Amino acid sequence: MYRNMPESYTERVDIIGNKAFMEFVEDLEKSEDLKFDTFQIGKDKLKILSVQPPEEKKEFEKALREIVIEKKEPKLLLANRFLSSTIPFPTSKKILEAKKTIFNYTPCDNDFEYDFAKFLDKSEDIKTFTKLPEQFGFCIQYTDTIANIRNYFPDFIAITEDGINWIIETKGREDIEVRLKENAAINWCRTASELTKESWKYLRVPQKEFEQLHPEDFE
Repeated sequence: MYRNMPESYTERVDIIGNKAFMEFVEDLEKSEDLKFDTFQIGKDKLKILSVQPPEEKKEFEKALREIVIEKKEPKLLLANRFLSSTIPFPTSKKILEAKKTIFNYTPCDNDFEYDFAKFLDKSEDIKTFTKLPEQFGFCIQYTDTIANIRNYFPDFIAITEDGINWIIETKGREDIEVRLKENAAINWCRTASELTKESWKYLRVPQKEFEQLHPEDFE
């Protein structure tokens, strides 16, 4: 059935229901003075209509984002949060025994994370690192393509010998969500650097490039 709205906005909803439901639709037509189009499956040719043209949809999402997202000045709520405060947890993931991390084992979600953790542990310019466990709860908020607030959980945090703090994301594939998370992480690092007076940077490590280069040092 169709519902026409101002400014050339057309919405289509296809409904398949039992006899009782169809009687409800008929009653709705009478009470609201409406007339819904009908079709027979397998006999009538269906028409596919877009809800909105792509450009208008982009403008709508942009306007919606400005309305629903409240801008606030960032504040430093807690000066330090220690990884050592993480409650011990069991894991069935592939683990690495590393020397440069506070945890006795480093659980990794896949082989790429395992190889990258080994790389960080062996790099002479890495002072310390950690594969961030979910139990620690560190996340960065970002806005997805339809203005929903979501949480992004980075893979690693590392500190180089020159004192720079790195948020590191290992990635095997890329999509629009990856870019949105990356923008949020870059903004988080910029804000954290201003508030803490320490240097924070973000790095995304594509799997293909990492495996091709076989780097020995982080820098």
